[in-house]
Amino acid sequence: MNEFLQFFILFPFLGFIISLFLPEAKEKTISWTAFGTVFLQLIGITAFIIWWLFEGAPDLNLVELSVLKTAHYEFFIDFYFDKVSAVYLFIGALLT
Repeated sequence: MNEFLQFFILFPFLGFIISLFLPEAKEKTISWTAFGTVFLQLIGITAFIIWWLFEGAPDLNLVELSVLKTAHYEFFIDFYFDKVSAVYLFIGALLT
């Protein structure tokens, strides 16, 4: 289940990268790319949250990148998904 968390960040980023390569004169295509990726993310988030709720809504923690590691301290970037994150992610995608 943790593997799906990466797609919630990578999918909109992929839409952004695609829009960078489109010419500025094609605003309609850029708009469709942006709205299309947000809509597909909303569909994916909705399906994931429903599946996640049926699994018992466990807290998901995906440690991605360790930036600094010493003997007594570790600074890392991770993704944490719980009930608050689910609501925020869903509402954010819906409003976008």
